Amino acid sequence: MRYNVGAGGKGAGGVEQRDFFISYTKRDKPWAVWIADTLKANGYTSYCQALDIKPGDDFLEKMEEFLDNSANFIAVWSKGYSESRFCMREFRAAYNGLEKGWMGCLLPVRIDSHPLKRLYGSLVHADLSDMGAASAEELMDAVRDAVPHSVAPPDNAQTEREKLTPLPNNAPVKSETPLNNSQEDAETLYQRGNDYYFGRNGIQRDYVKAKEYYERAAAKGNAGALYGLGAIYSNGYIASIDYAKALDYYEQAAGKGHAGAMSNLAYHYENGLGVKRDYVKAREYYEKAAAQGYETALYMLGEYYQYGRGVLMDYAKALAYYQKVIDTDNFWKPYAQRKMEEIRQKRGG
Repeated sequence: MRYNVGAGGKGAGGVEQRDFFISYTKRDKPWAVWIADTLKANGYTSYCQALDIKPGDDFLEKMEEFLDNSANFIAVWSKGYSESRFCMREFRAAYNGLEKGWMGCLLPVRIDSHPLKRLYGSLVHADLSDMGAASAEELMDAVRDAVPHSVAPPDNAQTEREKLTPLPNNAPVKSETPLNNSQEDAETLYQRGNDYYFGRNGIQRDYVKAKEYYERAAAKGNAGALYGLGAIYSNGYIASIDYAKALDYYEQAAGKGHAGAMSNLAYHYENGLGVKRDYVKAREYYEKAAAQGYETALYMLGEYYQYGRGVLMDYAKALAYYQKVIDTDNFWKPYAQRKMEEIRQKRGG
């Protein structure tokens, strides 16, 4: 079993092997940290981006190391998680590993009312959508039900519950410094919108304010702001999902050469979100984004040629796209490597 390693040993390159990899969206970071601390208090080790990646680290390299040296996988399941292509790629890879025997367990931890997708409904999961005093106990009950016995916590498990971090809440953050008239250029407005969208630079996440800044920047022609507005409407971060508005903003951004918007348009056509599913159009948008070196699009084109989506199946082209992904050493590298191995196995080496 590839990942059934137990905690504390050393894997390839001397990387510490731990019990869990915690997968989450940026907006759910407080939950991920709380889960990591709860696991620690009960004798389990974990890799959590927020706790284990330090300034100056190569993010993609570290994420690959963490995934390759984790026995089990926890998904902080929320509406945002289920709609994040990056998170769901991780989730599907873990699910595939579970079925093939190299992943110990896959444990979704629900933190809102968004349901698990039907395919994964049979998985053991923890439901923390209605947080209460027993929430840590509920989490650990699910962990003990899901984790293979060979990855049980050691005898010296930490039981000092008072060391747990508080449950996620609206922690105090610094107030916004207003922009003056000289700072009203499109790029500054766009970056302030990003501060609110991602909850960075000491500013509390606020999608309403992010939208306001994006709109002001978009009015000045900023492609990134148009892309941000598309993401807000596509994910339903303020009200209900509005694919029509999302597509309009993505198309405007794509018209200005924004590769991320092109890739997201491809994703909409690929999955029939607000449009009729059309793999040919999806491929065309991915090709436009890939021409700019956009890694997600390069990876997706590899899948398109590997599985024959909107094109004739062509392993040579699939391998070429996957190799481009690997050469750029980005988030998709480990996935591309696995896909290349799949193709080589089918071709007999």
